[in-house]
Amino acid sequence: MNIWYDNIGKGYSDLRVPDARIASLVHSALGAAKTVANIGAGTGSYEPRDRDVIAIEPSSLMLDQYRGQGHCVRGVAENLPLADNSVDASLAILTMHHWRNWKQGLAELFRVSRTAVVLLTHQPDLHDFWLLDYFPEIREIDMKIFATISEIEDESLKNKWQNSSIKVPVPHDCTDGFLGAYWRRPDAYFNEDVRRSISTFNLLDAGLVKKKLGQLRRDLKSGRWDDLYGHLRNQNELDIGYRIIKMVPS
Repeated sequence: MNIWYDNIGKGYSDLRVPDARIASLVHSALGAAKTVANIGAGTGSYEPRDRDVIAIEPSSLMLDQYRGQGHCVRGVAENLPLADNSVDASLAILTMHHWRNWKQGLAELFRVSRTAVVLLTHQPDLHDFWLLDYFPEIREIDMKIFATISEIEDESLKNKWQNSSIKVPVPHDCTDGFLGAYWRRPDAYFNEDVRRSISTFNLLDAGLVKKKLGQLRRDLKSGRWDDLYGHLRNQNELDIGYRIIKMVPS
């Protein structure tokens, strides 16, 4: 995993607060697993509190903000400091796109897990999201760094693990500030701290971000945004391509 979170992770734990509704889906996918390795653990988001957890994270800044109850180990997905079949399940939450080699990392999760591997990931082309109308560059970047759902499923089968996919609709008041969390709160994207906690924003040119946010601000003020996307204000949740993929040994 890229350790650039040592640079952008300041204040991360205040904005990336696990959403209880998403957590419920994650924990259900873990099934009866009693021991869990949380890969790319960050601050400990979505770790179950009623199970034994090993948190593996490469960034020292993120480990300093760790709020889970697990045993912390510094390490990367592609070379996990764990023995074969040493945990019941592995968990990876919105992290796989930061791994240097996602196939190698996934193979490591299969190696250390006895009963399940659970991923929360995103495929930006599954559904339209209005923010990407303003920032098509984000979609272009994410399409390069995110493995598609079908690619992950194919790799799972290649390693003789069966898989299933679970839709993760994003609540309108989602507490976890990932890219799509503010789909009904467009003003949130003007907040510099919000953008800093979203990794893809940190890959964009500052001048470009300023220009595109200026357009968004004008559209909100003129009512154009509401003309195009105002129907979203009446929705409580939205499917914009987030998925849990659960894999179990064949």
